[in-house]
Amino acid sequence: MQVKESMNYSEFKDITGNRNINPLHLSRLIDSMKEEHLISPIIVNQDYQVIDGQHRLRACKELNLPVHYIVQNGYNLTHIQRYNQNSKDWKMMDFISGYAELGNKDYQYLINFYEETDLTISSCVTLLSNSGSATNDIRSGAWKAKHKERAKEIYQWLSLISRYYKNVNRKTFVSALIRMYNNEHFNFAHFISKLQIQPTALLDCAKTDDYIMLIEAIYNYKSRNKVNLRF
Repeated sequence: MQVKESMNYSEFKDITGNRNINPLHLSRLIDSMKEEHLISPIIVNQDYQVIDGQHRLRACKELNLPVHYIVQNGYNLTHIQRYNQNSKDWKMMDFISGYAELGNKDYQYLINFYEETDLTISSCVTLLSNSGSATNDIRSGAWKAKHKERAKEIYQWLSLISRYYKNVNRKTFVSALIRMYNNEHFNFAHFISKLQIQPTALLDCAKTDDYIMLIEAIYNYKSRNKVNLRF
């Protein structure tokens, strides 16, 4: 298998369906290659479409370094997907720490919030995010800490609830409290007063909706006027 070398970056082509360039990965790779350029050939097919190594190619172009490559005839998107599956996936915290190191203020705030609380990083992301699922934004560097005040207040709720329920860190429970935070009929002081009467009433639930039903039952315990918290 012959390893070739080229400085003609334009001859290499993207392949439709491949993952986008990750700016954090590229930045770290460029820093590493500045220290020492280890030869690690990219793989292309007969049309010079990049099968594996698009970040290495971009880094070589940025640093004006030669690209080492191997031509594998017949390789296509299926082979790209297999390479990606076999590569080590970055964990969420790897992306968060990396973007924070690059100076992203939202990621820096997230790390500070995480370090100041006893919550999981996943729960911190959920509390600060605009939606329940922020994985793609975290990985791409587009994530924003849009709900700082909400996160602070719900963390205080969680601290009080933890006296009666130990698994407050569960993402589904955190999501349930966000729903309660946005519900104009929910009063946290009232909920805590009812939880004090039933200190063992909060139990683990599989889904956010199940937690909300349980919260509603606790909230309405021995109340003449029932409040609907589910809708």
